Amino acid sequence: MSDDGGVIEAGRKQWHPVLVDGLRYLLGSTLRIEPEHAVSALPTRIDVLVMTPEPAAEFAAPYNLLSSRTLMELVSPGEWATWRRLRKLYADGVLYSLDQDIRKMSGIGLWLLASRMSPEFLEHVREDLGQLEIVGPGLYRASFCGSQVVLVRLHELPLSVAAIPLLMVYRGPREEEIAKFVFVEGQNYTLFTEQAFSFHFHAVKEVMAMMGITPEAFRQLANAKEIIDWFGPKIVIEEMGEEKLIQAIGEEKFIRAIGPDRIRELLNQMEKAPEAIPPDRS
Repeated sequence: MSDDGGVIEAGRKQWHPVLVDGLRYLLGSTLRIEPEHAVSALPTRIDVLVMTPEPAAEFAAPYNLLSSRTLMELVSPGEWATWRRLRKLYADGVLYSLDQDIRKMSGIGLWLLASRMSPEFLEHVREDLGQLEIVGPGLYRASFCGSQVVLVRLHELPLSVAAIPLLMVYRGPREEEIAKFVFVEGQNYTLFTEQAFSFHFHAVKEVMAMMGITPEAFRQLANAKEIIDWFGPKIVIEEMGEEKLIQAIGEEKFIRAIGPDRIRELLNQMEKAPEAIPPDRS
């Protein structure tokens, strides 16, 4: 893992939990997902370990490419995928197999995820490993010492509910497209709406403007519960403020829509939690 310094170093503390939270939210009932997993007795950790108790072929793409144990390394959004990162992933896989006394590397998958992955990098991988198979949009597969290596070019992944946990850690020109998809298709997945607001705020503002959804527009909508279900109570309160929201829809409707216990919980969180707005939020 790299030390990006400044903004990126702060982002390193943010982006990896976004990936872990999203995977757990969507797949946690089926898969075991461990963040910052130690791959050996040495001070070496992998970003995410995903353990698959059943055949991965049963899952929607791209998770149908998971191995029994998959080590995921996320390249920070401001960085390019490099040979250094990929070779570290190879080494982590070997160390993990030794630590867990796994004799066959075929049960260990190695995933490298990046917002920036150049064609030249892919060509180097092809030359070094002797092959690189395209197995889907944004998905490239090779083999290293028996391990399945999967390279994920986040900017090429198709929009799907299954892919949202991966798309939430993408930064680049597709952010508005992704934010709109989350709003339209991901309304039943409140976590992803909250992640979009927290980590892709500029894109969200553009999408809300295009869709005619602004904090002021909330006041014109009668169905408070629908708004809160869509965006999540935390986001609605943060964007409008509890006082303005109560004025807009009425105290009784506000309490009924969110619930008194949830209101107290959210307000306590907002008072105690440190500010966690990403640097690019305005």
